[in-house]
Amino acid sequence: MTFSLRERDIITEINRQVHGANLVATPFARIIIHGYSHFAWFGMIQIAITGGIACGKSLVGTLLAEEGWQVCEADLVAHDLYAPGGPAYDTVCDLFGSDILRADGGIDRTILGQKVFADASLLDALNKILHPLVEKRIAAWLRDCAQEGAHGAAAIVPLLFEAGMGKGWDAVLCIGAHPDVQRERLLSRGLDDEAIAARIALQWPIEKKMALADYQIWNNGDRTSLAAALRDVIGRVSERKNDG
Repeated sequence: MTFSLRERDIITEINRQVHGANLVATPFARIIIHGYSHFAWFGMIQIAITGGIACGKSLVGTLLAEEGWQVCEADLVAHDLYAPGGPAYDTVCDLFGSDILRADGGIDRTILGQKVFADASLLDALNKILHPLVEKRIAAWLRDCAQEGAHGAAAIVPLLFEAGMGKGWDAVLCIGAHPDVQRERLLSRGLDDEAIAARIALQWPIEKKMALADYQIWNNGDRTSLAAALRDVIGRVSERKNDG
């Protein structure tokens, strides 16, 4: 990635004010210059992975981790946020009441899921609590990855576009699957057809997400096929970043 002399002057000044005069230019300044809402770090590829339920987003994360990438799952970040002592715990408890609590005081995710997938307004309310906090956690995680010298960082964010988090990445990759494939995968997880239909109905159509993403993979086959498609995408992202 190439910077103009003026941009480097601005970056250096931001570093001096934020980190001290002795540090080299940090990459998040370019995002500030160009008005994006997220950090971006030159030297480190950062991608967002989104897609439909049971389409293979987590498997993509596993494949990237096996190649040395740093991987963060937004769902796990959210679980941490509403764990006891977390910044969203009290607010979530106030919204849903004590019947979502386990005996140890933790939130029962199964009961919480049953409530939000049965009521779109509750899901929207929960997302409004969690999404801003998740976004901040992921931004901090990206900063840490860059400072530790990671060559690649991937955030798995199922509701990336719905949450307004689709800007500022080197690339957004959407993973999709045929509805029959989704259904079979979800049945294997113990969901019935009614629960499957409710979950899918609350998500954006996969075609809409695909249209907004930079890269798309249809994951209707096996792990080997997915890994091959992923390698192709990462190769193209790397080339684009190096050319930028």
